[in-house]
Amino acid sequence: MPSVTIEYVILIPLLFTQVIVFPLVASTMTNSWQESQRDVALQDIANHVASTIQQLYLAVNRDDICLLYTSPSPRDRTRSRMPSSA
Repeated sequence: MPSVTIEYVILIPLLFTQVIVFPLVASTMTNSWQESQRDVALQDIANHVASTIQQLYLAVNRDDICLLYTSPSPRDRTRSRMPSSA
């Protein structure tokens, strides 16, 4: 019967770890990092869009801007609004 040496007791689990476990752990960590980077990028985009919307809202809702336009009616051309001095 062949004898099992300490090298095999140490090397077999180490080899198993390097071949099977390490790539799985590395893949999981890489995917997690990519997802976190994607989340950060999406958050930056959302902040930019929110800032743009806020700037547009503030620009439109300024007090000195009047968006209501009324055209003069035909009656305004025939009658004067000022009282006549006659």
